Amino acid sequence: MSKDLTDLEIIQGIKRKDKEVEAYFYRKNKGKCVQYAAKSFFWKTVNGKTIKCELEDAEELYNDACVLFVQNIWRERIVQLEAKISTYLITSMRYAWLNKARANKKQSEKTEMAEPPSAENKESLRSNVRKAINLLDPKCREMMTYRYILGWEDYEDIAQATGKGNGDVIRNLLSRCRKRFREHYVQTVNVSGI
Repeated sequence: MSKDLTDLEIIQGIKRKDKEVEAYFYRKNKGKCVQYAAKSFFWKTVNGKTIKCELEDAEELYNDACVLFVQNIWRERIVQLEAKISTYLITSMRYAWLNKARANKKQSEKTEMAEPPSAENKESLRSNVRKAINLLDPKCREMMTYRYILGWEDYEDIAQATGKGNGDVIRNLLSRCRKRFREHYVQTVNVSGI
């Protein structure tokens, strides 16, 4: 896309499902939003330790905020904005980060009393990870294998190998797959721990 688009033009383009406008929207706001989150988002644990938002967390938060923004446009929840799109995305990212902090606080309160993992617990962990991966749909299993088992870093290479869009598509897909994996893993741990 050769010219800069206004926020209203971006919203209208996304509403028309114009792939070029969607890609422009994603690229235009990414650097600013991800850097802001990585610099500004943190929380304190129960024992006073500060957890900062890492770059990978910030990218995941950004991907989720972009998906939410696009879905809200398609559902006609957003017709025009009173603030910049980047402000909307950062606000969405902050809410997601705070939800993650709350969930982490509850989880850390439970695990504070847990013992360090033994060899038996480590094997159980591996088993639960395998079970959670097997619960993923084939597309997510494939994406997770390329990225985390084979260690492919470049999203464009994964896109080319799988024939699924471009690097931005793969990045968004992996974000959703990681989320599903976490849900399956928690479910697997809860079932095997009963």
